[in-house]
Amino acid sequence: MEHLATSPLQTVAAIKLVAARFRVLGEPARLRILHVLERDEKTVKEICALVEMHQPSVSKHLKMLAEAGFVARRPRGAQVFYRLEDPAALDLCRLACEGLRQRLEVQIQALPTGEGRE
Repeated sequence: MEHLATSPLQTVAAIKLVAARFRVLGEPARLRILHVLERDEKTVKEICALVEMHQPSVSKHLKMLAEAGFVARRPRGAQVFYRLEDPAALDLCRLACEGLRQRLEVQIQALPTGEGRE
């Protein structure tokens, strides 16, 4: 994280900002919302249907994602469209999934082989 800041005080502030962004990504519902926005923008109604959540909850999560800079909103008439603004969020998810896959693979290989297992 050295590239974030040069002085110890700046480093502490930068680390707090990074931690805040990770907290936003720490909620499964928000990760699901980011996933449905991966390919194209969607209305709140479309997002609700895809993540199978009620509108007030989706709106709350979208607000947090927007405040963190992960999504952007575009009003058009009575509708508001949301799109992925920071694709790095999904890159982080992919990295986490790959790390988890590797860890599970090691754990599975470490299991004792018993009768009936191949």
